[in-house]
Amino acid sequence: GNHDDEQGVSREELLKLYQLYGGEYCLAYDAEPALTGVGTHNLTIKSSDGSKIAYNLYMFDSNSYTSDENGNHLGYDAVHEDQIEWYKNTSAEVKPANNGETVHAMAFQHIVVQEAFEKLFIESPFNLGDLTLNFDGKYYTYLPFVRDIKDGFLLEAPCPGYYNYGQFDAFVETGDVVACFSGHDHPNSYIVSKDGVDIVNTPGASFESYGDNSV
Repeated sequence: GNHDDEQGVSREELLKLYQLYGGEYCLAYDAEPALTGVGTHNLTIKSSDGSKIAYNLYMFDSNSYTSDENGNHLGYDAVHEDQIEWYKNTSAEVKPANNGETVHAMAFQHIVVQEAFEKLFIESPFNLGDLTLNFDGKYYTYLPFVRDIKDGFLLEAPCPGYYNYGQFDAFVETGDVVACFSGHDHPNSYIVSKDGVDIVNTPGASFESYGDNSV
């Protein structure tokens, strides 16, 4: 997520530190170093008798911030096309270990998918500047569809990536991911469902979500 780049330590070094100090308890790894970001990987869970893969967990680096071709800041980043292609390939590779059937899975990443807005806020046909939250070709008002929240609460507008590279569409097309978890929006705690996939945001575990209470 975006906070990984705000500590003066590279993502690569952070992963090495986690692995060093976590030892055998750190299960994180970098599945393919050539992919965008660092640490995108999956963890499989076997059935109780060990005969097949019963479940799959995907961990995505949703990266940090994104800019246009002139270096102008646009907003947050997202999971990129090469990571999505890796996901599709991995989903296909684990099928033989589940008697050829799709292995149900959950996905975890920091920055929320853009589809959360489609379920939570009314879309605008026009860019209304500060009156809308604006992404690459899509504009949303601040008027929420609170009735679509299955559980939990919404205390701020979600902040997904500016570009949508098709990650959620890949989840729906592939058919294995049942829920996608994020924590980017610190005070939000909700579940919404779109096309059979739950989009879940978990709040930060802190006294004050965005800074010291004395400020």
